Amino acid sequence: MKKRFILTIALIIVLFTAIIYCVRPVEKFNETSTEQVSLKEIMKEKMMDSITGMLTNSSKEFQFELSEKDINNIISMNMDKLKSKKIDSVHCAIHNGEVYFYADTKLLSLFPSQLILKTDITVEGNALQVNVNKAYIGRIPVFKSLIIDNLKNKIDKVNIEEETSVISIPITLPEAVTIKDFQTTDRINFKIAISVKSLSDVVEIVEFFGGKLMK
Repeated sequence: MKKRFILTIALIIVLFTAIIYCVRPVEKFNETSTEQVSLKEIMKEKMMDSITGMLTNSSKEFQFELSEKDINNIISMNMDKLKSKKIDSVHCAIHNGEVYFYADTKLLSLFPSQLILKTDITVEGNALQVNVNKAYIGRIPVFKSLIIDNLKNKIDKVNIEEETSVISIPITLPEAVTIKDFQTTDRINFKIAISVKSLSDVVEIVEFFGGKLMK
C-alpha cells in the first residue's frame, strides 16, 4: 500500500513536471536589444526628402523592407498597451515567409508560458490581415479558436474573426497614401504609393507625418 502511494505521488510529480515543461516558453529573446520606433517614423525617414517636392496631380512610390528587428522595434513601441493585459512581451520571427509571434504570459497568473501564432500576413485596404495558421501554448498545439478567443480580451482596436482566424489591424494613413505589393520572404517587403490630387492631399500628408517634413 505504501509503495503504491509513493508510486502514485512520483507519477503525479512526473506528470506535473512534464506539463510545466510543455507549456513553458519555447523561445527566449533579448529584451535589451529592442528599440522603440513607430512605422510612421520609419516611413517618414525615407519619404521626407521627396514628399515636399510633389506637386498637384503627381504620384510617387517608395519601397520598404522591414527586418525582424524592425518589426520587433515597432512592437516594442506598443508594449505598454499589451502589458496591461497580462502579456509580458511579444516578439516576431520570420521563417520561410511565415511570420511567428511569441507572446510571453503566465498560465493561471503563476506559470510562465508562451502563446505562439504561426501566421501569414497580407494587406487589404490599408489594413494588416494576420491569418493564423497554427497556434500553440508553449510546445502544445491547440485549437486556433482557443488563442483567438483569448486575444479578443487582450488586444484593443483590432477586428478578430474567430471563424476565419484572421486578426485585422487597421493602418491609419492619409487618403492619398496606400500600401501595395506586400510580400513576406525573409523580411517584409512592401511599397507605399502616394497620389496627390489636390492641395488638401499635401496638407493632410504633411500634418500626418509632422511639420519636420517641410524643409
